Amino acid sequence: MRLLFLILSVFILSCKNEHSVPGYVSELELDSFDYIGLTVSDEVINSDTLVFESLYDIETANGSDPISNFPVDIGKVGEQYWILDVRGGAIHVYEANGEYVKTIAQKGKGPNELLKPASINTIVENQEQIRIFVLDTGLSSLIEYDKHGKEIDRTVSEFINTNYWSLDLVNGDNNTFFIQQSPYKDSLLIQIDTEAKLVNKFIPRITPLNDSYISHNRITHDYNDTQRMLTYGFKGLPLIFIVTESEKYVFNLLPDKELTEFNKPFMRKTKTSFTGNANDLIGQGINIILHDLSITKEKIYFSYMGKLHSIDLATKKVTKYILVESTGDPISGFTRLKIRDNEIFLINSVKKKIHKSFIN
Repeated sequence: MRLLFLILSVFILSCKNEHSVPGYVSELELDSFDYIGLTVSDEVINSDTLVFESLYDIETANGSDPISNFPVDIGKVGEQYWILDVRGGAIHVYEANGEYVKTIAQKGKGPNELLKPASINTIVENQEQIRIFVLDTGLSSLIEYDKHGKEIDRTVSEFINTNYWSLDLVNGDNNTFFIQQSPYKDSLLIQIDTEAKLVNKFIPRITPLNDSYISHNRITHDYNDTQRMLTYGFKGLPLIFIVTESEKYVFNLLPDKELTEFNKPFMRKTKTSFTGNANDLIGQGINIILHDLSITKEKIYFSYMGKLHSIDLATKKVTKYILVESTGDPISGFTRLKIRDNEIFLINSVKKKIHKSFIN
């Protein structure tokens, strides 16, 4: 009888475990991860308001400003901002008040020209020495500048992804960077040094090579070198992974959904097809639901279903943000989210607008 009770107990517990997470989560071989299912419906999550100032707006730019065709990233160099225009092939410099300073490099302008500058980051040696690195996907190059905009070096590398959209050059340890790879590669994230040489590979593909749902293998990532914390997610799945030296856990933002509900043929969104509800979005077969993960000391910020959210690392609570300008007008949307020091930037590449705010 005791043996039968033990067998039944094991069976019940195993069934309970199978149903506690979606099946596809178990298939990702996450036995070493602590699983946390989060409910992100508007009825239960916290809400907060973030007030932003306009840093760049093509509609209000004066005649001396360059026309930014498609801003995709922003770097902070001292008290100035370097804005990357991937389609214009340029780096424009602005003061903190939004005043245009100069253009450092541009497509078709001299031997130091750019083609598709897609991502920027810095290595701060000390107050006087700041090394600025730019990924140019059109040139497959990692380009280094000094704080004055003088080019120091450029290295062509086979490891630089030629797809510029949502590419991130993220600081790692010991003067290295993490960058995404093509969704067709076996490893989706690599670590390179300042000479664009391969240091390490991470995160294997999760779908077969011929699978058409490549958004499941497009990743978003960030790294906090102080906490030695890597966070990443697959853009077609509602999962956020956290890896530290002592912990590994995964947040599921839609714990009641199975992978089959994400595997829909891609269909372009129409004005009437998306109501803003997560289930509706999945039903329409729109693959990108998660992007631009950014870590601070206390939180992970990310874009989910086109809205800004954060997870408090201590409490594991989710906050959804209401975005407004300092004038009180709502911010209609953004295509990129970037955090530099204690500032958060929302970039609308299509409307050519950049807003900034401060975070704790």
